[in-house]
Amino acid sequence: MSLGYRIKKARENNLDISKKELAQLLGVSQSAVNQWENDVNLPSQKRLIELCGILNESYEWLINGVKHTNKDDLFEVPFYEDIHCSAGVGCYNSHSDVLMISGHLIPIPPEDIAKNTIALRVHGDSMEPAISDNGVVFIDTSDTKIIDGKIYVYKKDDVLRVKRFEHTVNGLMIKSLNQEYADERVTHKEFSQSCIIGRVLYSINKF
Repeated sequence: MSLGYRIKKARENNLDISKKELAQLLGVSQSAVNQWENDVNLPSQKRLIELCGILNESYEWLINGVKHTNKDDLFEVPFYEDIHCSAGVGCYNSHSDVLMISGHLIPIPPEDIAKNTIALRVHGDSMEPAISDNGVVFIDTSDTKIIDGKIYVYKKDDVLRVKRFEHTVNGLMIKSLNQEYADERVTHKEFSQSCIIGRVLYSINKF
């Protein structure tokens, strides 16, 4: 079952509305909805998030067909489209959209999801193949203590980056998963100017 078919199924079964009516709710053309449902083009992440709310379906069901079984298991997670996690350039925008996910998607207790979890878009290929360019990462903002081998989002010089960390004798090794990128060694004093945003719990790669 493709993404387009799932959009069509949810539109018909959940809302019982036409493609034209769905287009009006989203503020897009009917042609755009036609292309989505026929798998000619994919909706942007912003439109996918809007579709989750309008169709009353979880994000993971829309993108990969993983169905939630309990409506009470759905949670709203802040999604920051304009916070870029990258090896190079990033920018911050305090506005967030709402991403609807089910509790089984990320490995933390459901009661903590709404309080501590945010979702960010990743830009850049430094963490491929595990985290792809334009993928989405879910972050536990309450988990900021660095543990060897874990992946964190951190802020340095007003830029957000996503990297794996390892402790060394004199400081930290900041590593990319893509072997084309060199490791970075920093002392604890140098890293004290940075801020850990949270640990990466889960990622959904670009589809």
